[in-house]
Amino acid sequence: MPTYKIKYSEQKDHCCPPSSYRQVNDIIIEAEDKESAVAQLKGKKSMMNKEGGKTTTGHEGHTGNSMEGNTTTSMKMSISKGVQKDFMSIITLYMEVKDALVASNPEKVSNSAKQALNGLKNIKETDLDKMTRGHVSIIKDKFSAIANNSNLENQRDYFIALSDNMIAISKNLDQVSTSLFIQNCPMANKNKGADWLSWEKEIRNPYYGEAMMTCGEVKQVISK
Repeated sequence: MPTYKIKYSEQKDHCCPPSSYRQVNDIIIEAEDKESAVAQLKGKKSMMNKEGGKTTTGHEGHTGNSMEGNTTTSMKMSISKGVQKDFMSIITLYMEVKDALVASNPEKVSNSAKQALNGLKNIKETDLDKMTRGHVSIIKDKFSAIANNSNLENQRDYFIALSDNMIAISKNLDQVSTSLFIQNCPMANKNKGADWLSWEKEIRNPYYGEAMMTCGEVKQVISK
């Protein structure tokens, strides 16, 4: 069954100014056709959701300063132990990209993204279900875009979608070696807000660096 990437928006409140905004996200949905995918997102009856009702987007329940794990519902993926182990190494390389963005070092950002691309070669598409494969495809695309771009602001723009898809997979890992913090800056992405992953609870903003180093909040914790 094919998968479709659909854009949706939702209203969010945050502790940082502006106090509210509309956030636009991408979501991958399995459906017979694009119309059914859109119908799922709108909560209407479709070929994949016979009973109707609201479709889970993976962003429900996000509230300011939430520190508890499992505060959101995520799209379920079937990920083998071997792939989970390989993906943990990709998370480590992703963190190097994030740290280089925090330091506003575009050359290091690019080099770290190239290392991540090499690491992704260990993950074979044949070992992934359709949902995971769709996220991994976007992750490869965004790492490649970052690796081949020397403009810091462009790198930060690509990092938004990269982070969204890294988070989607991370929520489905049961072999997380240490806690992962999902963090958010409400002012990034033209005041639409943007997420990222961090090993630490302390906010170090990859979207603004020194300009607004501590702007943001912890939205969720993924625990081992």
